[in-house]
Amino acid sequence: MTVTEITAGKYKRIASEHAPLSEEGRQTIQDQVDAIYSVFVDAVAKNRGVSADSVLKNMADGRMFIGKQAVQAGLVDGIATMDQVIADRSKHLGSTPSVTATIATPAPAPTPQIQAPPPKSEPTYDADLIREAQGLQSECASFGIPLNAGDAVDHVLAERAAKLGTAMTGQQIARAAQIMQARLGKQGIHVSTSEAVQHVTQEVSPMLIAARLRGELIPFTPRQGTSGR
Repeated sequence: MTVTEITAGKYKRIASEHAPLSEEGRQTIQDQVDAIYSVFVDAVAKNRGVSADSVLKNMADGRMFIGKQAVQAGLVDGIATMDQVIADRSKHLGSTPSVTATIATPAPAPTPQIQAPPPKSEPTYDADLIREAQGLQSECASFGIPLNAGDAVDHVLAERAAKLGTAMTGQQIARAAQIMQARLGKQGIHVSTSEAVQHVTQEVSPMLIAARLRGELIPFTPRQGTSGR
């Protein structure tokens, strides 16, 4: 397989793994290594407090120094664990070393003043309401009608409000009709769903509510033995 490299600049690919290393390429790489090496020697000499010649002679000849060898060569001051180093530095500093960073943060933008709405007061339920709702929930469970505690309370409240002249919603009427149909069915009286809805609707109509408040009751007499859905 032949690989052709396309580059720009004289030294861009002075050495390539796809071609023999030329003398010019070798020299270029050596110059780079020597430059980096000199930076290393100068840094060690400056931080260890010795001359560059001492570094070249005792420290930077390519050997690997381990433990006591590094101490003898002058590369390190001693051998210690991390905890010992921290304790020693703390002793010299007089306290536990810490790093404190100060970050300048922009001033926060002014927060628009929004008038919060007054908190909603939680509804309070009397003992009779809770008892009635629990009884309704148990009764519906015996009919196989799913009714959670919250819906039971809502239904009782809706029935109470209807007696005082407030009409029920369509959903409340449908639930009331379902419960009424189940109660009558338990007595052996079967009414269709439409009849139950019609009766409940009449019961919560404004005119009949007013009549009941005046004492003019209009009884509902289901047909015996009728059935329907």
